[in-house]
Amino acid sequence: MTHIEIFEPALCCATGVCGPEPDETLVRFGETVRRTETELAGRVVLSRTLLNQQPMRFTQVPAVFDIIKSRGVSALPVVVVNGSIVLEGGYPTFEQIEGWSNNGGRVMGGKRPRQAPDEQLRPFCSDNVRAYLAVLAAWVAVSAVVAWVVTAAVTDRLSLLGHFVMALVAVMGGMGIMFVSSLINLRKLRPGFERLARGEAEPEIPPVWCPVLTSAAQAVRQLAHQIATTQGRNGQ
Repeated sequence: MTHIEIFEPALCCATGVCGPEPDETLVRFGETVRRTETELAGRVVLSRTLLNQQPMRFTQVPAVFDIIKSRGVSALPVVVVNGSIVLEGGYPTFEQIEGWSNNGGRVMGGKRPRQAPDEQLRPFCSDNVRAYLAVLAAWVAVSAVVAWVVTAAVTDRLSLLGHFVMALVAVMGGMGIMFVSSLINLRKLRPGFERLARGEAEPEIPPVWCPVLTSAAQAVRQLAHQIATTQGRNGQ
C-alpha cells in the first residue's frame, strides 16, 4: 500500500474549490484525487493536510516543517510518499501518483535527496580535496618531465623555435590533464544525470572540482525541478 500525504497551504475549504471562480489548479487536482480514489483503490491511500485546518500535523513531520522554516509557506504544497518527500511547490498528476504506487512507494532508493532545489552545488568544498590533490600531483609530474627535457636540451642552446616547442608541450600537457580530469568528473556526474533523465525532480548530483561542470549540473538540476513543479501545478 502506498500512502500519499499532501501538505497544502491554507484553503477556503477542504478542497479549495469554492466561490464563483475557483483556482483551476485546485480544480484539476480535485479531479486527480477522484480518479485516484476510483482507479487506484486498494493501492493508494491519499490524504490532504491543510495548514489552516491541521497546523500541528506540519510540526509532526520534521522534513516538511524544515522546508516551511527555511522557505516559508510558499514552498507548499509538499507531497510525501511513504515518509519521503517527492514533490515541492506543486500538486502531483495522476500519472505521478500511479508511478509511485507501481514502485510500491519507493522513491530514489527509499530516501529523499538531502540537497534542496535551491542549494548550490559547490566546486570548492572538502569533498573535492582528493580530486584537487590528484590534479595538482599530475600537473607537477608533467612539469617535472618538461623541466627535465628542457634542462637536458639547454646544453645545446635551444633556439627560439625550440623554446616555442617546449612551451607548446607544457601547455598541451596541462590541457591533457584538464581533459582527463573532466572525463573523470563527468563519470562522477553520470548517475545523477541518469536520474534526471528518468524524470526525478531532485536527483542527487555530487559536487565536482570543475567549476564549469558544477555550474552546468546546477543549472540542469534547477531546470528539472522547475519542470516537475510546473507539471504538478498545471496537472500535466
